[in-house]
Amino acid sequence: MSDRPLQSVVHPTDFSQAGLDAFAHALRLAVAAKGHFYILHVGLETEADWVEFPRVREMLAAWGMIAPDAPQSAVASEARFPFRLF
Repeated sequence: MSDRPLQSVVHPTDFSQAGLDAFAHALRLAVAAKGHFYILHVGLETEADWVEFPRVREMLAAWGMIAPDAPQSAVASEARFPFRLF
């Protein structure tokens, strides 16, 4: 058993604008927990609209945790937590 009470956060989303606040809260929980962050597409559509997919790097940059032009690989190294995206 781990000493960390929260190791993973799963965020279900339909990629709508209405879910952006929930996305931000879920991401912040994962950052605080230094855990894994999973984004799960839910909805009636057969294909996800990836254009509407929330942007983890943009959110971390807005919070000042990484540079705005940071590459995907910088999410874990520059944000200073062992964070992995799946």
